Amino acid sequence: MSRTRFFTGVALLILLGACGGEADVQVGVGVGVVSGSVSGNQFAAGVFDSGTDPLRIDGPADPAWVVLGLVDGEPIVIVVTEAGEVAAFEASRDASPVDLNLDAFPPGTPPALLQGPTGVLLLSPPSTSGSFLTHPIPLPTGGLVFVDEAGAVVVSAASGNRRLEVDALPDARPVLSSDGLVAVLSGPTDRYGHGVLGDAIEATQISLIDPAALEVVRTINSGPDEVFEGLAPIWADIDQDGVDELIATLSSRAGGARVVTYSETGVLTPVSDPIGQAFRWRHQLAVGPFGPGGDVEVVAVKTPHIGGILEFYARGTTDPVATPGEFRTHVLGSRNLDQALAVLDGAGQAMMIVPTQDQRSLVVVRRVAEGTDVAELVELPAQVATNIAGVSSRSERLLPRHWSTARSTSGADHQPRVPGAPLNGPSISEVIQPP
Repeated sequence: MSRTRFFTGVALLILLGACGGEADVQVGVGVGVVSGSVSGNQFAAGVFDSGTDPLRIDGPADPAWVVLGLVDGEPIVIVVTEAGEVAAFEASRDASPVDLNLDAFPPGTPPALLQGPTGVLLLSPPSTSGSFLTHPIPLPTGGLVFVDEAGAVVVSAASGNRRLEVDALPDARPVLSSDGLVAVLSGPTDRYGHGVLGDAIEATQISLIDPAALEVVRTINSGPDEVFEGLAPIWADIDQDGVDELIATLSSRAGGARVVTYSETGVLTPVSDPIGQAFRWRHQLAVGPFGPGGDVEVVAVKTPHIGGILEFYARGTTDPVATPGEFRTHVLGSRNLDQALAVLDGAGQAMMIVPTQDQRSLVVVRRVAEGTDVAELVELPAQVATNIAGVSSRSERLLPRHWSTARSTSGADHQPRVPGAPLNGPSISEVIQPP
């Protein structure tokens, strides 16, 4: 079976802020289409070669976000700064600038990149109504879905905008299941008051929306003393039955954070036990074939702000395989929840790329029969300042939403199937065109 090469030949991209002294240098990292995927799963399709020397690019000062895409089949790096300035470069040793026809982006807005066959479109909220604390996502049937300033979910197409009132959080990121349902965090409350993800407002509900009919098909409620502590759930097919489940973090004053899954009908299954102390967070990261035999596992970091422990949860048990060491996948108070990325090795096993606790190194963590194996990927000249993003060389695909694994009778692993949604939306145009 042919394999998709992970587009970093180049295996790692490091962007350095163009400042004078070393103390002012900030590092943005790209591995290899959005700040995350349309499903919320931090998983990049394709094979990643961790043995290739890093590619270093002098980028703008104060990088906040980095996204990667393909223009005429060649990878590019797009950097958005804290002030909203935008710069793009070829992912090559020359790092030639790329003209985006866009030099400014709303400050504080996480960018999303829509990959087309020959170019890319950098998505931002509509200036008239969209919330600038989140970004739109594309629908496979065409058009976009976004959250507006009033908490409505808006489906935008060539025929116009349609609004559905759901009381979404202003920084909620819509996520899309493989069968086309949109999930968004809703029902804002300040009853928990932890306030580590940008503000002290959390969700009490997850609204599941049919974007074609523009109706809420199900509302999933937290417990009366709980909140959904995050910006988005994850859609992933954990049990490999062809139907996605929702993964979310529930937090309470009684027990702190725990990771749970919900079926599309709202049935809750615990992934982890509660931490056991209020205001202690778990950062849900990714779902994929992390197990040594290709089994699907859920990955989270327990207390990323204080000695973060990387945890792998197999289906059917709340006892994790924990990784020795300390990892930080989130900076206290930030809305950037994307400082980790799952990739595939050459044998088709998933592995995590995460920063160390001081965020001065990136490591690769993979599951082995005895637990986990940790290997340093690169030592950084400064702390990570952006998200970690990936891009696949399949320009017609978005990032993955589900996969399947198989083992041959000879014992050799087959490459996991990691399909995405084809881009065929007639209302979406490309803003970068190859010469």
